[in-house]
Amino acid sequence: MSSNNTVTSAVLVKVATGMIGKTLTDRQITGEIRAAKLMQGDDTGRWIKNKWGKTALKAMTSCLSESYSYHREHTIPWDDWGYGLVRADMLDAYRAGMAQITEKFRAAVEEFVSALPQIIEDRRAALGQSFDLGDYPTADEMRRECSITMTVAPVPTVDDFSRYAFAQGTLAAVKADHESRLAGIEVTAKIEPYKRVLPLLEKIVATLSAPDKIFRDSLVGNVKEALDVIPFLSLNGDAELTALVESVRMKVAAIDPQLLRDSAAQRERMVEMARDLAAKFSGAVNRKLQK
Repeated sequence: MSSNNTVTSAVLVKVATGMIGKTLTDRQITGEIRAAKLMQGDDTGRWIKNKWGKTALKAMTSCLSESYSYHREHTIPWDDWGYGLVRADMLDAYRAGMAQITEKFRAAVEEFVSALPQIIEDRRAALGQSFDLGDYPTADEMRRECSITMTVAPVPTVDDFSRYAFAQGTLAAVKADHESRLAGIEVTAKIEPYKRVLPLLEKIVATLSAPDKIFRDSLVGNVKEALDVIPFLSLNGDAELTALVESVRMKVAAIDPQLLRDSAAQRERMVEMARDLAAKFSGAVNRKLQK
C-alpha cells in the first residue's frame, strides 16, 4: 500500500442533487415564429418558456446552492467530477452539516408541493395559450426528482489496481500514474488549509490600512468561519498549522469589528498582527511546496 498520508487519513465525499426543470421549449410557438419570420432550419432559434416564474423555486434552489458551497468549503478537491477529500475523523461532522441542509431542502420541497395547485393555476394564467398541464410534475414526481444525496468512498490506493487482469505492462503503468496523482494530491492537501486563511488575512491588511475604508463585520467573521473549517481539511496532523490557526483565532477572529471602527490604534494593531500572520502562512506554503 502507498505510504501516502491521504490514503489513511481521508475519505472521498461527493454531493449530487436533483431538481425539476425550470424552462421548456415551446415547439408550437417556436414553429409559428420561424414561419412568421421566414426562418429556415432548427438552428435558427427557439422559444423558451419559464415554467415556474421568477420566485417559485427560490427556496429550493437556495438550499442546493448552500449544499454546493458547504461541500466546496469542507473538502479538498479530488477531481473534476465533484469528489472531495475530508479528514476521516471529521466525516460525522461533515455528514451532520449536510444533513441540516438536506432537511431544510426537504422542507422547502414539501412547502412547494403544498402550493403546487395554486402555482400551476398562476402559471396557466401567465402563460396563456402556451400553458400545458402535461409540462408539470405531480407531487410524487416532485419528491422523487428533488433530492440531495451524498456518496462516501475510500481513497483508492495503488494496490487496489492489482486485482484487475490488465494486459502485460499496464498494471505497472496504472500504478505509477496513480502514485503520481496521490503525490500531487498530498501536496495540495498540505497547503490548502493555509490557502483558505491567507487571502483573508491579506484582505484585512489591505482594508484596515486605508484609514477611511468602510468594512463589514464579515471582514473578521469570514476568518472565523475559515478557521472552523480547517479541521475538515487538515489531513496530515500539521503541528505548525494548528499553532498558526490558534494564533489567528486569538489575535484576529476574537476581535470585535466595532472596536476596529472606533479606534485607529486598534486598526493599526490589527494590521500589524494580520500582516505578521499572513507572512507566516505564506512562508509555510512556500516551504511545503519546496519539500
